Amino acid sequence: MTNGNIVWPVMRWVAAAAMIPVVVGCDSNAKQAPPPPPKVSVIEVKPQPVTVYDEYVGQTQAPDTIEIRGQVTGLLERQTFVDGAHVNKGELLYVIDQRPFQAQFERALASLAQAEANLHPSAAASSAF
Repeated sequence: MTNGNIVWPVMRWVAAAAMIPVVVGCDSNAKQAPPPPPKVSVIEVKPQPVTVYDEYVGQTQAPDTIEIRGQVTGLLERQTFVDGAHVNKGELLYVIDQRPFQAQFERALASLAQAEANLHPSAAASSAF
């Protein structure tokens, strides 16, 4: 016999020997021990009032919105309404700093007086004496 011819019969015996525990383990008469009961926690249920909370994601939008645009530029001194309050048409909303407008008004009056004086130079000269 050659070396190759000896390997195959030995391999068959090894395979057969490996199958013996598998066949013996398949005995249907063998009973397995049942697993232990699981551990659980128990509480007593009692009726009591419960507050139910719901949380939602959403956006809110006012039914009517307005856009406020100033007709003049200036610094705001104060706001005369409370945020979110109902306001009526024509109601005062903001107070603007009056000083720049008062100064411009006084310059205009001075320019008017000077223009009137230049228009009638003889009346201004006679009233000066």
